Amino acid sequence: MIRTEISHETRGGIAIIRIHGAIEFPHADDLKTRICAILDRQEVGAAVFLLGETPLIDSAGLGLFISLHRKYQGRKLIRYCQMSASVKAVFTYTRLIDKFDIDVSLEDALSSLGLPTDLKAVHAAAPKDKVDGRIIELPAKYLLTEIGQRYCRQQRIPVRDLHSHSGERATGFEWARCRVDIMRKLVVHDLLTTIEIARPEFVTRRRELIELLRTILSGIIIKRFKPELKTRLRELPEVARIAADPVHGQILADKASLQAALRGHSAWSDTLVATVKAECDHDLGGPGRADDPDESRSVDQLIAAIDDETRYILAIGGADLVGAVVTVVLSFRRRMDITEHLALMLMEFIQVAEKSFLLNLAERELYVRSHPEELERMLSDKDFRGRLLEKAEERGELVVFRLSFFGTILDPLAQSKVEISLRNRGLVGYASRQDVQARRQKMVKENRLDEILKADAASGTASAEGSSLGLLYHSRIAEECEREGMSFQGSVVRDETREETIATISMSL
Repeated sequence: MIRTEISHETRGGIAIIRIHGAIEFPHADDLKTRICAILDRQEVGAAVFLLGETPLIDSAGLGLFISLHRKYQGRKLIRYCQMSASVKAVFTYTRLIDKFDIDVSLEDALSSLGLPTDLKAVHAAAPKDKVDGRIIELPAKYLLTEIGQRYCRQQRIPVRDLHSHSGERATGFEWARCRVDIMRKLVVHDLLTTIEIARPEFVTRRRELIELLRTILSGIIIKRFKPELKTRLRELPEVARIAADPVHGQILADKASLQAALRGHSAWSDTLVATVKAECDHDLGGPGRADDPDESRSVDQLIAAIDDETRYILAIGGADLVGAVVTVVLSFRRRMDITEHLALMLMEFIQVAEKSFLLNLAERELYVRSHPEELERMLSDKDFRGRLLEKAEERGELVVFRLSFFGTILDPLAQSKVEISLRNRGLVGYASRQDVQARRQKMVKENRLDEILKADAASGTASAEGSSLGLLYHSRIAEECEREGMSFQGSVVRDETREETIATISMSL
């Protein structure tokens, strides 16, 4: 497991602490110990955390910062800056962004603490999230649609019969590593029906899994944006008149004529597109958010997807069409936000599922069965957890993640749906395996996902913190899906006979 590293220096009594890597469950406690060793020094009166190199933070990571806030409140000032987009999203959704002192840059943070800001030696802008071309190590089965099978035959891409972990037979391929942009293209062109990943644990690969999910879902939304925008514009009387005009109709029907016409209207077309962007940035809300690159990046991606035909119609229709375009862009931007929430929620639920999985594995050990009071202590031993996971892999007992796609992505009139499922040994929300085994009649129980998260969050168990954050994401997604007219459902099936939990989330895009 990769250890998250920290580097620091002290200037004028201020500890400048840069965190290199994710802040999550396996090493949050160790990270806290190392940070406190820095902050407890007598010469340190304040601290600035640089989080630009932190790609991921879960409930354990949030707990770390909340603990630091409580421990040093009133004694040492703490500020945060250069947050990556993912970390900023977590702080925003949990409303910690309003409780903590957060700055955009290191200079701003140091200035707030009264230190001169010519610190080029330690300053670096928060890195942009790089996606295209990135290769991730995540062995998986990729199941093809009929269109995908034909495409692979034509391109002479080797495929074979596969058996999924759910028992179905399908045609596809297995790759140990993939480029996330390639996966996005396969999905948005309706070539893939399912991606299935089975591992004894995901905690060391959560970053790759979340990146894959974000890239694919945002790719679907951007791909659906273009036909949806055209459909909405065609419903307007002004656009209907343009389409009915023989001159414009001839230009729109011929690619060379369209490009020539656009060159003639390029200044006006570019001005209108810039107006659309300015209106969207203005509507993002909140002071300074329009200038925040993380907030406006999705707007830029959507506007870049506007094709020549729509640009021409916009140039001819003029300012009267700007409002309609802005409405569609903002709607799809909110949908991209929803996919971010979904990725963060999945991160927490994977943690809950894995804790249940480990608990089930541990309770089946002979020593733990005869010494149940030792369970918690043994699970805190990383070597013991490692041995449990090795045994699980040998027995083929794995946590199975499935990402499935339904509908036609390129047809705005057809519903496109994504379904995410997570299958693990162990019963989420149950106190212990012994409680289940003591029952004479085993049952299969199905509940709504929010009911399970709510019950677990109130339980005081080890997974309660993750369930609380997962419930927060769930509520946010449900509200925003309702606003956008999107369906969102989550369920949890707990099979007491098989000692297995299957959580499923489905959402229309």
